[in-house]
Amino acid sequence: MDQKNSLIKVKNIILFNRVIHAIAAISFILLIPSGLIMMFGSYFGGGSFVIACKDIHAVVTVLFIISVIPMFFMWFKGMLFTGDDIKWLMILGGYLSKSKDQFLQGNLMQDKKCDFGYVQLVVLL
Repeated sequence: MDQKNSLIKVKNIILFNRVIHAIAAISFILLIPSGLIMMFGSYFGGGSFVIACKDIHAVVTVLFIISVIPMFFMWFKGMLFTGDDIKWLMILGGYLSKSKDQFLQGNLMQDKKCDFGYVQLVVLL
């Protein structure tokens, strides 16, 4: 029996979105330690190490900003709240309801939409 057709791969996120997200993730991971080292440079002895971290921080900040802008536009439409999202939030995804109601999730769940809004606020600050 040939099961070749039953093993079809479905791509949920296109390659461009994954690359942009990877750039943002890597740059964010580099921003945290380089920023902390800059803040507490005297504890690290100052000098060339702290200056190198400052230079890395400056370059990576530009990469982060460049990657966050397309990420916002890629996911903005899917992150808009619908009536089903409000219903889901009113019962906290079913925790506050005894019924087994199912709400349309779409591509992204409501908690991810809340996370998106929170992250956008943090990035803007």
